[in-house]
Amino acid sequence: MNKLIFLVLFTPLLFACSNKPIRPQDFSGQITDSFITSIADDGLKLFTYRVSLSSIEENMSPEKARKNNPAQMSKNRNEQLPSKMQRKQTENSLELLTQQTELGLKKTLEMTDFCRKGYIELYRLIEDTRGMIRGECLEGANTLDKQKFGS
Repeated sequence: MNKLIFLVLFTPLLFACSNKPIRPQDFSGQITDSFITSIADDGLKLFTYRVSLSSIEENMSPEKARKNNPAQMSKNRNEQLPSKMQRKQTENSLELLTQQTELGLKKTLEMTDFCRKGYIELYRLIEDTRGMIRGECLEGANTLDKQKFGS
């Protein structure tokens, strides 16, 4: 009976969270990213964009760090949830990290003007606490690109 009540109360919350549009400010201070570019001699432009959950502040005690660590908090909650809910929560976490990775790459490319005509995705990896996208720009590097990003 308690499980049924829990399911009835928890299911709408799951759907509400999964349908909520992603906002960069929701991740303020929680995610770190890096953008590495490479320009070949023939003008081929490649990039690697990486995202990871931020490390816990060093000044926290280990116990407090575990309590505030999103991955650990998720594990603690998952220990109490039925397995179907664990899978759904993991899927939602991966989907959220995927969306954040894609959004971060889009914003980074807009700010740096690295791939002005778009890109081809060469590789993608999304895990619990990190994501990575490697790509090749559709246009070749011009003189300004070589000056700005090196070769």
